[in-house]
Amino acid sequence: MPLTIHGDNATITRNTSAAAFGLLKVNANLNLDRITGIAVDGRLALVRSRVVNNTAGEKGGGIASDGNVAVEDSNINANAAVGPSGVGGGYANIGPGTATLTGTNVNNNRATNAPGGFDNEGGPVTLDRSRVNGNVPTNCAPTVVVGCRG
Repeated sequence: MPLTIHGDNATITRNTSAAAFGLLKVNANLNLDRITGIAVDGRLALVRSRVVNNTAGEKGGGIASDGNVAVEDSNINANAAVGPSGVGGGYANIGPGTATLTGTNVNNNRATNAPGGFDNEGGPVTLDRSRVNGNVPTNCAPTVVVGCRG
């Protein structure tokens, strides 16, 4: 049975004064639909999941991270970063964050400024059998994401 979180002001949060603990572990079928996406400061693993139709004001409409993220066999599609300095509509990897995408699509995302698909601001990124396509205004340029075209 999939876990689906719909917008309408849905929030999952941890009190910042609480000791570190796992809030959510996803091994299959997480659907994020019309929420503000995922913000990661620690570690996140998404497997066989969809991050779609989310919006951020500045960075990472689908996922914004300065942590360690692994995404496998998933889709990060149709997200947006819409603020005046919006970048990385699909994914924003904010240094020193690391991102490893395996068998994952980052497609049809948009941002106010390039890149619209995957914004890398300094951390290591690995694309393994993953595609970054059809994002506006660019897929990854001008940031460096090895294996990403445009």
